[in-house]
Amino acid sequence: MAFHNNAWIWKIAGVRGSHYVALHFLANQADKAGNVPRLKMATLARYCNISRHRAQHILSDLEKMGFVDRIERYDHRGLQISNCYQIKFSTLYPQNDPGRERGLAIWSSIHEQCREKYGHLAKPLEAIAGAYLDGNVLYLETRQAGAVSRQWKQFVQWFRQFQSTMTVHHYELMPVGGSAC
Repeated sequence: MAFHNNAWIWKIAGVRGSHYVALHFLANQADKAGNVPRLKMATLARYCNISRHRAQHILSDLEKMGFVDRIERYDHRGLQISNCYQIKFSTLYPQNDPGRERGLAIWSSIHEQCREKYGHLAKPLEAIAGAYLDGNVLYLETRQAGAVSRQWKQFVQWFRQFQSTMTVHHYELMPVGGSAC
């Protein structure tokens, strides 16, 4: 497993139980570009301590959540062989999840108040590309290295005064290679 895969899996929010364990397994099996060329359902089931049938459902759920893409493969005769899976390292939380909309709504409100209070100092916070609310933790993501880090301490200090019951985490997403399945 590539170190990058390990760093990505620990940033995942909004996924629990067997789904999270399956993502961890896929990250362990994947190369640096996120390709899992020959996935055996029996191995995934054994690792996650679930049935093969449940493993298939979990992979399907992870596709719907936007964490992986299934790439069907065929041999020279046109018969289907094992699928390849491509991990989407740009996804940190489930797509089409209510936590995404709640996180973006909260972030918009916070950002507006921060802009009113700090003016031009809040400009780097515009680099936030996405937000996800999981319980009382607000996850923020950027796609530019160092875009937020300069003002991050000041923002977190202000945020604690604004909302003492919520925690905020920030992750930078770096683009990774494409599919080689």
